Amino acid sequence: MVSPPAALARRTPTPVRVARTPAEQPSGADQARTEVLAWLQAAFDGLRDELSVLAGGLARQQAVLSDLSENRDSEVATALDEVRGWAAELRNETLRLQGFERAVADQLRADVSTTIEQGVDRIANTQQDDVRQAMAQVEERAAALREETDRLQDFGQSLAEQLRAEVAKTVHDGMSSVMAAATASATPPDAPEANDGRATEPVPDLEAELQAETARLQRFGETLADSVRDAVTSALQQAQLSNAAVPAPAPPVVEAPPAAEARPQAVPDAPVAPPVEPAPARPGRKAAATSSSGTPAVAAALKLPSGALVGPTLATAAVDALTLARVARRRRRVPATPAAGLHRADPLLTDVLRRLERFALGRRAAAGRARTAEPAGRWGIDALPLGANEDVEVAVDLRETNGLALTGAGAADVARAIAATFFFRHRPPAELVLIGEDILAGTAGVRGLSRAATVDAALTALGLEGDDGDGNESQPTASHRAPAPRLALVSGVPEPDVERLRQSVDQRPDLAVTVVTVGANAQAAATVEVDGAGAPLAVVPTAWSARLGDARLFTLTEPEAAELIALGDASRREGDDLLAPELNGEVCHVTEIVGRSATRALPLIDVRMLGSFRIEVGGEEIRGGLRTKARELLAFHLLHPEGASLDAAVDALWPEADPGRGSEWFWTALGNLRSRLRSACGIKNMKIIDRVGDTYRLEVERFGVDVWRFEEALAASTPGQRHAVPSVDALERAVAEYGGELLNADPWQWVEGAREDLRRRALDAVAHLAERRMEGGDLDAALAALEHGLEIDAISEELYRRTMDIQGRLSRRDAIRGTFRLLQARLAAYGLTPDPTTEKVFGELVARA
Repeated sequence: MVSPPAALARRTPTPVRVARTPAEQPSGADQARTEVLAWLQAAFDGLRDELSVLAGGLARQQAVLSDLSENRDSEVATALDEVRGWAAELRNETLRLQGFERAVADQLRADVSTTIEQGVDRIANTQQDDVRQAMAQVEERAAALREETDRLQDFGQSLAEQLRAEVAKTVHDGMSSVMAAATASATPPDAPEANDGRATEPVPDLEAELQAETARLQRFGETLADSVRDAVTSALQQAQLSNAAVPAPAPPVVEAPPAAEARPQAVPDAPVAPPVEPAPARPGRKAAATSSSGTPAVAAALKLPSGALVGPTLATAAVDALTLARVARRRRRVPATPAAGLHRADPLLTDVLRRLERFALGRRAAAGRARTAEPAGRWGIDALPLGANEDVEVAVDLRETNGLALTGAGAADVARAIAATFFFRHRPPAELVLIGEDILAGTAGVRGLSRAATVDAALTALGLEGDDGDGNESQPTASHRAPAPRLALVSGVPEPDVERLRQSVDQRPDLAVTVVTVGANAQAAATVEVDGAGAPLAVVPTAWSARLGDARLFTLTEPEAAELIALGDASRREGDDLLAPELNGEVCHVTEIVGRSATRALPLIDVRMLGSFRIEVGGEEIRGGLRTKARELLAFHLLHPEGASLDAAVDALWPEADPGRGSEWFWTALGNLRSRLRSACGIKNMKIIDRVGDTYRLEVERFGVDVWRFEEALAASTPGQRHAVPSVDALERAVAEYGGELLNADPWQWVEGAREDLRRRALDAVAHLAERRMEGGDLDAALAALEHGLEIDAISEELYRRTMDIQGRLSRRDAIRGTFRLLQARLAAYGLTPDPTTEKVFGELVARA
């Protein structure tokens, strides 16, 4: 029998007793049924209480599960926010790359227009006196044409306005006469006078006549307007034909020099940036040759002032190394105390590198215009350019040069060019080995370049046995990886030792050693005798003679080779021991020259140079009518407010100018600048740039420039004290004035030094502003300042470390990870990884956060 539940046991039912008469007393069965019903009711009540207890427990469990679900949703939302942040960073990088691509496309379009203008200049350069006179006549006719065009346009406009007025008047009069006639015909003679002032509907015939008259007048107006336009167009075409009647002088035919002295003559020093601004009355240089495809030929080699010849492969590699060296200086620099003083010289850009950079950019631009790749792009890494033949480089496989002997007066210079090209194209563990005489003096301590005084020492260093008859030659070892190439240049070594070295190398092809000798030609696989200019005088065997043809071999002097190899070494080093000093050359204290903005009158012309170059007069930007070289000339003098000589301006803006031509181009650009700004300002006697003694100086009182205000703010940040704490207000003004990289859309080579200097000092201002805010306990404001600094210089690792440190203090572990990933992505664009110090800081902060 099942016992009653516990609730029933705790419950004592009390049945209601009803007084009954003796006749109504229940029987025994009724009494038992009543007790059973009472027991069942008590049992059901107990079950209900237990179910209530179970329901309460379930409600509590449901509340706990709801809390867990909310926490899980919060974690998921946090993760989603982090993913969204990463996506935003990726989008920003994508937009930056798209902007870079658009900038490259704009530069290519500008190069195309520049090429057209340069072609006109080259045609006009053949017969100077006749061309000057002819171009002057063209300029006069062009001026007369412009005046006649303006007059005809004004006449056409006034005639069109008069025509519209006459047509409107004729239509109005016609409407009035037709309406009057319609009213007269529709009104009976005995009509009451009360209807005289009311118009009536015209009859259908009159309405059709009115529409036909209106259409005829419209056609007449359109025909007359077309006649006016045709007359203006005819006048313009007639003027253009009259200008075209002035014959352009034919370019002279230049006879080719003998093959032995053949060398590229297509203006080796001509840069692509900055482009030459043509002027109608200015003679240009000789017309460039054309290639077999009909496109303008570009020199395949650059002749340096020393007489050395450099090919585009070496020039491009040097420019890439220069870029990496600049990146290395930026990423490892530690912010210093902000200070005023503009440094305009680029400490890494020497005269040789400046010429190589212009040449390499010119080759790239020419390849872009021709929609073809550089010839070097078709070569493998083992291709070694030796010289130039017409408009192409001549290259051979590195392995094929094994056993090559260079003789003659220019042998050492050719060997240096080969060594420098190999050094740039092959990074360590590839190695350049100098055996015997040191033909690369000044390159000690360079990684990837070693020296051996004797052949025995070289055999040991190269992994070969010095005695080839003892039977102990090392045997090749199996390897799944190709060995790094090594180039051995031998000079001043006896011929028997040279032959022993060649035999040892030939027996071990697995070591990938190539031997090139200077002077010794015994048992050489090929011998090339070159003169002092690098022209081959004798080439054996015939296969090499056919390969080199009329090519002139590349050469480098000893100082030039040492300079280039040192640059390549600096671009590869992780440390900063070989980096050039930050400050180089004279310092321009801008505020002392132009004065403080509070003491000067309101400037007429406002110029923005930090970011995009923008010239404004009265709030309106000046764009049309101002030539590119006129804008560049203004920018040059704005950054040289103390004044500059004509030679200095020509050397910066027209480094490729022939003697005597630079001054003409200077005056053409200055004339255009004066004319446009005078017109915009409404002042006819403005000089803009005036001659003071031997220099040309800007009228600084007429200009307001953001670079000047930036310098003024930095000067005010530490007024007069050597160890003074920078002023927060002045630092904030300096950071606010820095609107971006100096002239970021203008690839002018002379700007690079000032651009890098301004970026460094803007970074100094941001870093010290963050320090001051941290001292005040405002970590969020300090973090905002450092994040702004990462926009100024995206690869400054010290700023990333400081940013992660503040994020760690704020316990923002995910933000630390995001900052480090951002640094990794930005360095990866240059093929670099974060410094070990930065990685260590990141690991410690993540572990501690």
